[in-house]
Amino acid sequence: MKLVLIKWRDSQSYMDTAWFGKADIKGKPGLIHSIGYLVENTKDHVCLVADWDKANEDQLGRHISIPRGCIVEMQTLVKGK
Repeated sequence: MKLVLIKWRDSQSYMDTAWFGKADIKGKPGLIHSIGYLVENTKDHVCLVADWDKANEDQLGRHISIPRGCIVEMQTLVKGK
């Protein structure tokens, strides 16, 4: 499998209370860097896994699916088969 770095925008929440004033709203979406094995690369999303049992290739762990619209950049770190 290919090992990739994905830079993507994630929503953020900065308030600790349920009610707040409009002037208290601060912050921007976070720029997240995720590294993992590329499992799916579709027009809608990209799916990475952090763990891969190479001896039993269908055994994967700790996945994340990132919507395509959130992705800023994707780099190949190690080419897979």
